[in-house]
Amino acid sequence: WRKRAEPRCKALSSTTPRAGRRRTLPLAEEVREQLPEGHEIRLLPVLREPKVRLVENLITPSEAEHVIQIGTPRMRRSLAGGRTESVRTSSTAMLPGSDPIVRTITQRMAYLSGYPEENIEPLQLVKYTVGQKYEPHFDYGAACDYEENLRNGHRHVTMLIYLTSLPDEYDAHTQFPKLSVQVTPTA
Repeated sequence: WRKRAEPRCKALSSTTPRAGRRRTLPLAEEVREQLPEGHEIRLLPVLREPKVRLVENLITPSEAEHVIQIGTPRMRRSLAGGRTESVRTSSTAMLPGSDPIVRTITQRMAYLSGYPEENIEPLQLVKYTVGQKYEPHFDYGAACDYEENLRNGHRHVTMLIYLTSLPDEYDAHTQFPKLSVQVTPTA
């Protein structure tokens, strides 16, 4: 894993765009072939350090519909630390990795993160209704700190894909309180 990821980590660290500049991501042929003609995945850097990026159009509308369709019947109360907790009140569904569309999305996420597909956690569908929450918590570690990964097994990259857009009056955001950043869900 380390040998495969090291060149990608070096390349990513030397090409990090300045915060605020949106650009279309160049895609490998195998990723481009999965997308409808003309579909562009765009990246908007939010913060340089730690890296916070907004990736637009990561999945297609039909892929989003499919994820909702197969995930909805699997919904259960979300867990925090492996148990039901008041800090997290949403519902979660584990998506089947054997599903061809879920597998395609997983491959795309592996490509964009620079990690091998086998290192990507199983995808989850999470649903929040009015008043539900997940209180602030940490999902971050240095993406290329191999020793830290071996010692603690921290999640180095977190990808959230919004399947629906919400109007501002819903006051629904993903917040990074220590960074003073919030992202409003847009599909």
